[in-house]
Amino acid sequence: MAVGTDPHDRPLEWVLENKRACLLLHSTVSQVGEPAQLGWVVGDGDVSEGAIVQLLMSAKDRKCRRFRRFDHCAYFIYIVRPPH
Repeated sequence: MAVGTDPHDRPLEWVLENKRACLLLHSTVSQVGEPAQLGWVVGDGDVSEGAIVQLLMSAKDRKCRRFRRFDHCAYFIYIVRPPH
């Protein structure tokens, strides 16, 4: 779950991506004051000692972005083990 605010009270767009593969995992839009829920279904291709996921956030319908495609981001690194 992710929460953010926009100074102009616009809805927020959220994108969860596999950073190394540039693969979209999930995207959603949250309304003002509402949390966004994103999910990642881990598969065999995600098994790694350093699976990097990036969460991108931007104000919906904004023409200019702080970093071209998004306004803010966070990175998460996971160790993903194969199933037993």
